[in-house]
Amino acid sequence: MLQPFQPTMGATVTLAATVASARVLLGGQPAPAGTKYQYRIVNPGTTLAYVRFGDKTVAATNADVPVLPGTAVIFTYTVPAGLTDGLYLAAILASGTATLSITTGVGIS
Repeated sequence: MLQPFQPTMGATVTLAATVASARVLLGGQPAPAGTKYQYRIVNPGTTLAYVRFGDKTVAATNADVPVLPGTAVIFTYTVPAGLTDGLYLAAILASGTATLSITTGVGIS
């Protein structure tokens, strides 16, 4: 059943994105493997942001998932087995700088 996105209060983080990959630990630490979370990513910038989920070593490239400038998108991510240090989001921009906002939540699946 499709339900509206329900943000986890206090679990929004920001990521200062540039043309070099950067990452941030996402709010609302992951539950056991197989748990589904949704992440609302806001790109207020004027250029494409490319994002990738992963562990503390994740790095984004321009071959990853694009987030259009001036938009918000929601991704569903299933916690993988063996993730022990929390879930991270890495981002890189096509050009310039922007501060992405990432909110953890549930509902859309």
